[in-house]
Amino acid sequence: GGIFIDGAYSTVSSTSDLLTLVERYLAPDELQDEVIRDALQLSLTPLEQPNEQTIGLAFAWLYSKEQNLGVWQHKGAMPGFFTNVAFQPASKTGIVVLSNCANSEAYDIGNALSFNLFRV
Repeated sequence: GGIFIDGAYSTVSSTSDLLTLVERYLAPDELQDEVIRDALQLSLTPLEQPNEQTIGLAFAWLYSKEQNLGVWQHKGAMPGFFTNVAFQPASKTGIVVLSNCANSEAYDIGNALSFNLFRV
């Protein structure tokens, strides 16, 4: 599973960890643990924002407000690494992109996949 890195305030996760997380978001009713199920739901609760934007924020997840797409996404990078996790509960579809480079091409791959799968 993932580990916490004290100095960087970040978590290191494998592809398997992130795919499991996406699976839990896509099928929360299958979780036996009510506390975890509630925590997942709470993490997708939109936070109040002062103005109308096309991108909303719910804790660490960004979501698209355009056309009610219901796409949730989180991107992150550390020197030499890039991660993009996105999912759309309505279509039961998710993606995990991990790269050992943190450059614009790595971001473009995640964005292209999101655009084609979710029509963002």
